[in-house]
Amino acid sequence: VVIVSTPQQMSAVDVERAIDMFTQPAINIPILGVVENMSYFTPPEYLDKKYYLFGKDGAKNIAAQNGLHFLGELPLIPKIQEACDTGNINSPDFVQNYLEIAKQVVQRASTVEYAKKSNQD
Repeated sequence: VVIVSTPQQMSAVDVERAIDMFTQPAINIPILGVVENMSYFTPPEYLDKKYYLFGKDGAKNIAAQNGLHFLGELPLIPKIQEACDTGNINSPDFVQNYLEIAKQVVQRASTVEYAKKSNQD
């Protein structure tokens, strides 16, 4: 499982419930890490600027408090919506964030610990 949250405190409540659910002995599904979605806003004309509209480090703090790996932040970039609508998702403006998180998920999912869990199921 990859837990996805936003920076807001209200989101933390839902994330804590999800973590509790997945770690219950009856369910016991490994959590690969936590991603923070809509971490910051980046205006199209200033791609090097970050504006934390919804707070900062909410998901990072949740991960740390629960002993989970923080996989990274995904920004709120207007070009993402445009790219998804047109099908042009290879824009260098934002694809790197997603690739980095995807690499970590693949790496963590392929570890012996998670492979053993999958084989037991």
